[in-house]
Amino acid sequence: MLPVKPYIEGVLWTLPIEISFYALVFLLIYKGLFRYIGLLAAIIGSYSAAYWVVYGVAVMTPSLSFLASKLGYLSDGMLIQLSLVHHGCFFAIGVFLWLTLVKHSHTHYLFLLPFLFVGCFFEIYFFNSTRIEATNILQPPLVPFIIWLACVGLMVLSVLYNRQLSQILPQRSVRWLGQMTYPLYLLHRPVAYMVIYGLSLAHAGQYKAWVAGFGAAWIAAALVTTYMEPWLKIRTRNAVDKLYMLLLQPLSRRFSSAT
Repeated sequence: MLPVKPYIEGVLWTLPIEISFYALVFLLIYKGLFRYIGLLAAIIGSYSAAYWVVYGVAVMTPSLSFLASKLGYLSDGMLIQLSLVHHGCFFAIGVFLWLTLVKHSHTHYLFLLPFLFVGCFFEIYFFNSTRIEATNILQPPLVPFIIWLACVGLMVLSVLYNRQLSQILPQRSVRWLGQMTYPLYLLHRPVAYMVIYGLSLAHAGQYKAWVAGFGAAWIAAALVTTYMEPWLKIRTRNAVDKLYMLLLQPLSRRFSSAT
């Protein structure tokens, strides 16, 4: 989780960025200033979206190619990553949706949402090219953006209709799906990319490759959630208990007798 490479798995690059945001939230809570979470999100989201809009305009304008090159070079720095320049617009949208839908708090910064969505579009647009290189499959940049919009819409609907959904959906299955999200986060890239890239080289077809790749990632995550994770959880708990019995319990007894 340190903000330095290499990582055990490539997707772990997101953890330092998430921790950077959570550290800011912690500071607000620690200082008793959590009421300003909306303002923090507005500031972070604004400079993040501004970066992507300026970068997008610079890339599409030949006379501004020097600016695009400079911004692209700066974007590789870890300081830029940890300051949430790249992904701040996503964090800000999440905060505004949470304030509005969960806390039912009126925020004065909702007018920024269109600007933030434009910033998110540009980021997805440019990150799409790196995914093309990894999977060897061409895809319009609108495809991942529409998928992201659909996911945001589903999250909003799940909050608005939470009571109705909780009465319809089986709680055990929903809980299992929730437990599967973290293994899926860790496995989706190595498993899905490997399958998609292999099938694309075999000329299996773009949509077949995508379906097979993400299907393989879901199956792998389901296997980890159902079998490997419970097995590891039991053995980890047993190991911690044994460590307590061997080391911490004798120290506790000595401390109790000394007092």
